[in-house]
Amino acid sequence: PSLPARMPPDDARPTRLRAPDGATALVAAHGAHVLAWHPAPGAPGGAADRLFLSARADLAAGAAIRGGIPVI
Repeated sequence: PSLPARMPPDDARPTRLRAPDGATALVAAHGAHVLAWHPAPGAPGGAADRLFLSARADLAAGAAIRGGIPVI
């Protein structure tokens, strides 16, 4: 997925995680949020985005993340 237009400094950018089966997640340490999740290739229902954050989201330093799933 594309990342939001306003991003935090490089040291605070979201991290992309990849599972052994190919599923991916985009996680932000700022606010502890899962921003995107894509199932493994060949998963039932296809590999389309299952969770995503709008490209209009503001992830600039000091801004609260509006969307995604908070990680507790």
